Amino acid sequence: MEAVVHINNRVGISMQWLLDHGVATVGILQKREQRGKLVALTRGGRGVQKVYEYKTMPEDMKRMIDERLDVYQGVCRNILEPCIEHSAEISQYFDEYKTAKGAHLPNSKEAPVRQTYYYNAIVLDGIIRLFETCKQKGQKVSWSQVLEALCGLDRLAYPFSLPENERKLKERVKEYQREGLECLIHKNYRRVGSGSTKVHAGLQSDMLISMIAEHRNFDCEEIAKVYNEWVRMQKAQGADHAEQWKEITGSTVRLWQKKSRFITTASKHGGAAYRNSLAYTVQRSAPTKAMYMWVLDGWDAELLYQKKDGKGRTTYHNRVTLEVVLDAATKYPIGYAIGITESAELIREALRNAERHVEELTGTMLRPHQIQCDNFAKKAMSETYEGLAALAVTPAAVGNAKAKVIEPWFRHFNDKVCKYAFNWSGHGVTAKKNGQPNLDITLKDKSQLPTLEELVTEISALMWRYRQEALPAYVEAINALPAGERVALPVKQYLQLFGEQREDKYSLQTTGINLRVLGERHQYDLLADPDDAVAMAEAIRFRENCWEKWNVKCDPFDYSHILVFNDKATEEYVLTVKDVQPMALKDRKPGDYEKLAAVWKFNKALEAHIANTLGGHQERAMAALESTDSREYEMLSKALITDSHGQHKDNKYRAERALPAAPVNAFEVVTEYTEDRY
Repeated sequence: MEAVVHINNRVGISMQWLLDHGVATVGILQKREQRGKLVALTRGGRGVQKVYEYKTMPEDMKRMIDERLDVYQGVCRNILEPCIEHSAEISQYFDEYKTAKGAHLPNSKEAPVRQTYYYNAIVLDGIIRLFETCKQKGQKVSWSQVLEALCGLDRLAYPFSLPENERKLKERVKEYQREGLECLIHKNYRRVGSGSTKVHAGLQSDMLISMIAEHRNFDCEEIAKVYNEWVRMQKAQGADHAEQWKEITGSTVRLWQKKSRFITTASKHGGAAYRNSLAYTVQRSAPTKAMYMWVLDGWDAELLYQKKDGKGRTTYHNRVTLEVVLDAATKYPIGYAIGITESAELIREALRNAERHVEELTGTMLRPHQIQCDNFAKKAMSETYEGLAALAVTPAAVGNAKAKVIEPWFRHFNDKVCKYAFNWSGHGVTAKKNGQPNLDITLKDKSQLPTLEELVTEISALMWRYRQEALPAYVEAINALPAGERVALPVKQYLQLFGEQREDKYSLQTTGINLRVLGERHQYDLLADPDDAVAMAEAIRFRENCWEKWNVKCDPFDYSHILVFNDKATEEYVLTVKDVQPMALKDRKPGDYEKLAAVWKFNKALEAHIANTLGGHQERAMAALESTDSREYEMLSKALITDSHGQHKDNKYRAERALPAAPVNAFEVVTEYTEDRY
């Protein structure tokens, strides 16, 4: 069989020639044919050689064939094909063309309208160009020759839909020359409406769309019923254009429901549903470093526990709320708290837990640059959020769950961690039923469900296990945080935000501020290094306000520091628990003497401050007194001047007693105050 085969004006290469010359193997040809990258002109078999079309072959095969064959040698060229030229302008015209309804022309595999119109246009341009070329060369070409050339074009290369009748083709060419590209577009895409339209633009569409947008969400059949009653009423009243009013079915309403979904969703399902499904959403990237952004939210943990009420009845449907603070950089749960219901106190406890965990990882408490929260307890928590965030607080929009990365994390934690617990209650009510557990089996042994205390321990263990798996990535992220971006959270600010205020007020005693916690006595005072001028000034000011009644805030998990402040919060001080010194020198441990020496140094600085301050007051007072009362004494001493009663000495002695006394050093006898604790 010949290498080059012509079948219906299509050039093909025989399969046997391709195999004999090593262009391809049988397996390669079969795979490319299966994938649609090669078109077979004949099926082959029963003495008929299989032939593959040359045009559809990959470029590598074409190069190997062209090196051995002149594929188009002896082929009769089509007189029309050389005149056909592709045009980007024509392609753009049909791509951008809008129908009367504002839609583009279809261009799917099933309905390649744009493609067909494009090839119709370039073929018609080719016919016109053919006539012009022949006229310039003084040659003649008939319409029958043009039609023959048109029918001889490869329909795979030129998938047009022009008429194959000489008279109709001639009319189409003339129409194209007269009206241009617009005449190729079918009238259904150009006209506003057709006679088959049941609901016309104007009052009819207004009424139907208003019914579809009704907040009570009527179904399609109910809407069609109400609309048809209104149509009959319009016809009975002889309304304008009554002949256009037609009754509709539920199918028509369903079609309009789809088309008007954009403008009716907010009315039917609410603004949140519209914003979540149809509004323009912002695509965001995760924070590049740890501590850049904390996201927090509460979740009803899908873990059941049993609880007894006051009447002795036991219930088994109970769940707790898990409040989680997530570092959005690596989705690491930096803090959490467990409670019965979500509240401002539970949120504050989760943030407190986060700061303690940060201190465990880095050695110091750090402030996140940004906090994202929802709108729950927003007013009660605003002061805490703003005091903790170094840069900004960004509440998520109401109803916009997609804005918080913590929502997917809850689903992940529920599905990958909680799911393995016996008391797992499943996913939310909107989840698919086939993914839910069989609670009949769970409740069959409901007496085995944990109590509240046991559930808290269980969740804490699950969180610990999850943290252990996610910790290496988070430690790497937080270590990558530059030193300039590590915003420390001072102890004072931490206690202001997360400290629990005690009911009583406290005065400064000789032993400091005395608190009793769980029956144990704790003593607090403010000790400063005299070499630190700022700290020393604060310590002196605290003692100058020794008359105040102090409010106290403390961390229930760490009683090493407390915050004391007056009622107006104009005076605030962080006090440290006092060091206990052993009485016996034999009991002294390394570092005890250094701590004791620091106290001596501090007290000595306080005494010096008192002496200097009081001495200054006394010197200024004496100077004032000496400038007034001493003048009377001096006059009576140097001259004998009697009064009206003839007295001189009595007046002299009286003036002498009025002179100011010399200042007395209150710290001439130095004593060190100590307190014994038994």
